[in-house]
Amino acid sequence: MILEICPASTLKDHGLYETYIFRSKEDRPEPRSKILEAIERVCPLKFIDPNTRQSIIVDRHGDALDSLIAAVAAFNAVKNENVLIPDDNGYWKIEGHVYI
Repeated sequence: MILEICPASTLKDHGLYETYIFRSKEDRPEPRSKILEAIERVCPLKFIDPNTRQSIIVDRHGDALDSLIAAVAAFNAVKNENVLIPDDNGYWKIEGHVYI
Protein backbone atom coordinates (compact mmCIF):
# COMPACT_ATOMS: atom_id res chain seq x y z
CA MET A 1 0.00 0.00 0.00
CA ILE A 2 1.23 3.47 -0.87
CA LEU A 3 -0.34 6.61 0.57
CA GLU A 4 0.33 10.11 -0.67
CA ILE A 5 0.08 12.64 2.13
CA CYS A 6 0.05 16.41 1.78
CA PRO A 7 0.69 18.03 5.20
CA ALA A 8 -0.60 21.45 4.07
CA SER A 9 -3.83 19.94 2.73
CA THR A 10 -4.26 17.97 5.93
CA LEU A 11 -3.95 21.14 7.99
CA LYS A 12 -6.30 23.04 5.67
CA ASP A 13 -8.88 20.26 5.92
CA HIS A 14 -8.84 20.60 9.71
CA GLY A 15 -8.81 24.42 9.73
CA LEU A 16 -5.29 24.52 11.18
CA TYR A 17 -3.25 25.85 8.28
CA GLU A 18 -1.10 28.91 8.69
CA THR A 19 2.45 29.56 7.60
CA TYR A 20 4.73 27.49 9.79
CA ILE A 21 7.74 27.10 7.48
CA PHE A 22 10.29 29.90 7.40
CA ARG A 23 13.15 29.73 4.90
CA SER A 24 14.86 32.94 6.01
CA LYS A 25 16.51 33.57 9.36
CA GLU A 26 13.24 35.10 10.54
CA ASP A 27 11.24 32.54 12.45
CA ARG A 28 8.00 32.33 14.38
CA PRO A 29 7.72 29.04 16.26
CA GLU A 30 4.21 29.89 17.53
CA PRO A 31 2.37 28.44 14.51
CA ARG A 32 4.23 25.12 14.86
CA SER A 33 3.50 25.04 18.57
CA LYS A 34 -0.20 25.78 17.95
CA ILE A 35 -0.47 23.05 15.30
CA LEU A 36 1.34 20.54 17.50
CA GLU A 37 -0.96 21.30 20.43
CA ALA A 38 -4.01 20.73 18.20
CA ILE A 39 -2.60 17.39 17.03
CA GLU A 40 -1.93 16.34 20.62
CA ARG A 41 -5.52 17.17 21.61
CA VAL A 42 -7.10 14.88 19.04
CA CYS A 43 -4.54 12.10 18.53
CA PRO A 44 -3.26 9.31 20.72
CA LEU A 45 0.18 10.88 20.54
CA LYS A 46 2.60 11.01 23.45
CA PHE A 47 6.23 12.08 23.39
CA ILE A 48 8.42 10.05 25.71
CA ASP A 49 11.30 12.49 25.36
CA PRO A 50 10.25 16.14 25.87
CA ASN A 51 13.15 17.20 23.65
CA THR A 52 11.36 15.66 20.68
CA ARG A 53 8.42 18.02 21.08
CA GLN A 54 10.72 21.01 21.40
CA SER A 55 12.72 19.90 18.34
CA ILE A 56 9.54 19.94 16.26
CA ILE A 57 8.72 23.46 17.42
CA VAL A 58 12.17 24.96 16.78
CA ASP A 59 12.58 23.42 13.30
CA ARG A 60 11.90 26.56 11.26
CA HIS A 61 11.96 24.60 8.00
CA GLY A 62 8.97 22.58 9.21
CA ASP A 63 10.36 19.19 8.19
CA ALA A 64 9.79 17.61 11.60
CA LEU A 65 6.20 18.90 11.79
CA ASP A 66 5.53 17.82 8.19
CA SER A 67 6.67 14.30 9.09
CA LEU A 68 4.46 14.20 12.15
CA ILE A 69 1.43 15.49 10.21
CA ALA A 70 2.07 12.85 7.52
CA ALA A 71 2.31 10.09 10.14
CA VAL A 72 -0.95 11.17 11.77
CA ALA A 73 -2.73 11.43 8.40
CA ALA A 74 -1.47 7.97 7.38
CA PHE A 75 -2.56 6.52 10.74
CA ASN A 76 -6.04 8.01 10.31
CA ALA A 77 -6.32 6.77 6.72
CA VAL A 78 -5.27 3.22 7.57
CA LYS A 79 -7.53 3.18 10.63
CA ASN A 80 -10.55 3.66 8.35
CA GLU A 81 -10.07 1.07 5.62
CA ASN A 82 -13.25 2.15 3.80
CA VAL A 83 -11.48 5.40 2.93
CA LEU A 84 -8.64 3.46 1.34
CA ILE A 85 -10.82 1.86 -1.31
CA PRO A 86 -12.15 4.59 -3.59
CA ASP A 87 -15.23 4.14 -5.75
CA ASP A 88 -14.27 2.49 -9.01
CA ASN A 89 -14.96 5.40 -11.32
CA GLY A 90 -11.95 4.59 -13.49
CA TYR A 91 -10.02 7.70 -12.51
CA TRP A 92 -8.14 6.10 -9.64
CA LYS A 93 -6.32 3.89 -12.11
CA ILE A 94 -4.57 6.92 -13.63
CA GLU A 95 -4.70 9.41 -10.77
CA GLY A 96 -3.69 9.16 -7.16
CA HIS A 97 -5.59 9.99 -4.01
CA VAL A 98 -4.28 12.35 -1.36
CA TYR A 99 -5.33 11.31 2.13
CA ILE A 100 -5.93 14.18 4.52
